[in-house]
Amino acid sequence: MEKHYSSRIVQSLHRSSEISEGKGAFVHRSVGSVEIGMLDPFIILDAFTVGQPAGFTDHAHRGLETVTYVHSTSLGMMCHEDFLGHKGTLRPGDVQFMNAGKG
Repeated sequence: MEKHYSSRIVQSLHRSSEISEGKGAFVHRSVGSVEIGMLDPFIILDAFTVGQPAGFTDHAHRGLETVTYVHSTSLGMMCHEDFLGHKGTLRPGDVQFMNAGKG
């Protein structure tokens, strides 16, 4: 079966803005920012760099599903721990899918 694709016109371009989240953690938020109000408010796309001893402060995901990918060209790793003490380490090329409870 032949696939048909339709062209779409780009309506606007937005640069990600760097914001501080946590202790020494800086996030480039490209989706989910105030400037892009027409999108679903529950979609966020962040790129971040965090170095030792920095990190994100305690925060609730409250029913959200998160996907974390450590870029394969990254030189570091990321440790994630929840409030119950469950934790895991992500290394370059790793992906973590998390389905949080209702909070």
